[in-house]
Amino acid sequence: MKSLTILFSLFITSILFGILNAHSSRINLSVEILNPFNDSLPIHGFLNQHQINLYYPHLLDTIQDLRVILAEPLEIQPSDDFYSSRLINTATFDQSIICTHDLEFNLIDNHYIGKSTMFDKTSHRIRYEILNDSTLRFHHVDWGWIKKDSVDQIDTTAYKSYVLTITRSGQIIKSN
Repeated sequence: MKSLTILFSLFITSILFGILNAHSSRINLSVEILNPFNDSLPIHGFLNQHQINLYYPHLLDTIQDLRVILAEPLEIQPSDDFYSSRLINTATFDQSIICTHDLEFNLIDNHYIGKSTMFDKTSHRIRYEILNDSTLRFHHVDWGWIKKDSVDQIDTTAYKSYVLTITRSGQIIKSN
């Protein structure tokens, strides 16, 4: 339930940011957003450009459509020697990168997960589940219109799954 509440607040916040960004040249407005993660770590919550450059150097350099950037702690921790988190570029889509940082907030490793999209005749959804204290399974599902028994309906058009394991040293390893 907590994850659903956070996702809903992120969705509403991303819509508000989009509206404010679209009208920022016409409106002189200051907005303070509360951190939905109740986390005092500087690598989590809504991130400004300085925090992105400092804690997530060059990870977003090749992404052309940057919107609301935030990071959430992952509920897995194979070791007390580092932090694990999910860096998110969100708007009407979510782009995710899994990251690990040492205790001084230096980036150890990262793995690009992909981009989820809202449904507009097709959709790509990415969900993950926690398998244990060091492992996540990611599910990538493509949805779209298909003809089944001469009737158009929305159904799965592609699916893939893989596992990411975070080692005790903070390295991220992908396997099937």
